[in-house]
Amino acid sequence: MAVSNQRIVITGGAGLVGQNLVVALADAGYQDLTVIDKSATNLSILSRFHPGVEIVHADMAKPGPWAQHLAGADAVIALHAQIGGLRESDFTANNVTATECMLDALAANQPCRLRSEEHTSELQSPCNLVCRLLLEKK
Repeated sequence: MAVSNQRIVITGGAGLVGQNLVVALADAGYQDLTVIDKSATNLSILSRFHPGVEIVHADMAKPGPWAQHLAGADAVIALHAQIGGLRESDFTANNVTATECMLDALAANQPCRLRSEEHTSELQSPCNLVCRLLLEKK
């Protein structure tokens, strides 16, 4: 296993897909991982099993200090999503507004290009899409 110095940020990374992605990235040699998530319970579980991962508890639908963690990242993997619930406002906040805030924060911090990759696992999400932001350094 080769060790990678790349810094990777995973938004919504304390959920099922994110926690499994953290394992896969760590197994592949990635050591500089940051997870941003609004679930304190899920972040607590993640930090117990992966104490080397930087944990950021934040609601990304609201601008805040979480955005500073995107600066200088080599890759941002967007997994934040609301896949169920009773109120449309929760769905909009967690899917649309949080993504808009993330993109605004990325644009403010550094030039980037967006590449989206279709999500092919058996898990179903409203968009069935995982966006991966590859940041180009100048």
